[in-house]
Amino acid sequence: MFQQLRILFLYVIIGFIYCDAQDESSSCPENSSFDMCGTLCEPSCTNPQPEICPAIECTNETRDCRCDSGFLRDLNTQTCVPSALCRTCPPGQVLLGCGTTCEGTCQEPYEPEICQRIRCLLPGCGCDLNNSMVRDNSTGTCIKISQCPHVE
Repeated sequence: MFQQLRILFLYVIIGFIYCDAQDESSSCPENSSFDMCGTLCEPSCTNPQPEICPAIECTNETRDCRCDSGFLRDLNTQTCVPSALCRTCPPGQVLLGCGTTCEGTCQEPYEPEICQRIRCLLPGCGCDLNNSMVRDNSTGTCIKISQCPHVE
């Protein structure tokens, strides 16, 4: 009798584990599937090949829905899109997801203090502040701060 209860208990536990795994995989959005293992930096439209990233592990932090092969994460919509549909930006600009509400210009290279510091924007391109790029208001393009015409 005790042996039968142990076997029944084992079947119940296996059933719960199987159902839990099924729930996770079936709740993944289109073009993605559940994966227990992965890296903490999934390839995305803005960074299709992350260079500096922890090794592949199987932990609670890495278990998630991952984009299927041929798809990249669009950080603005949090969906997996075909890599060919990822938006690209003109030279000197980057695709903004979350960032600042203002960008630097030749006249004001650093963000004005009145700008809200962090805000999630609609997808769009902006000057790459991380590479010292600012908007040249006379041409509308992004240039290096060092290339700005002298403003008095």
